[in-house]
Amino acid sequence: MTGHSEEEITSLSVKEGREKRVSFPPDEEMVSDFVESRVRLQEADSLSLTDIILAYKQSCEKHQVKPNTKALDQLKQITCVTDRARCFDLSGERLDYCSCESLEEILKSVQFDFISLQGAELEENVSI
Repeated sequence: MTGHSEEEITSLSVKEGREKRVSFPPDEEMVSDFVESRVRLQEADSLSLTDIILAYKQSCEKHQVKPNTKALDQLKQITCVTDRARCFDLSGERLDYCSCESLEEILKSVQFDFISLQGAELEENVSI
């Protein structure tokens, strides 16, 4: 907050005879964090590898990108989706906005200890 009272803000924002008012909710009502709902997390635990691959392919179709063969090959090597997988290697891959949106289906369902993007070609708006 700036330390100005609402009256000060109103008087500071008078322009061409019209008053403009800005108000903010009290600090205790502001959103400061977000956590996936417990139900959503439990649903992710009950997904099978086949479900995750299907969701990824559907997302690729929705975003009009070809599924990443390297990502699919690595998914097929995972033996248990409830355990952490060691590494998700996307090094050297070209990743644009749509391909990253599709990869979200994998990343929200499988936990990895490490994600390698070494040498990956990232579009500017992807790396933000």
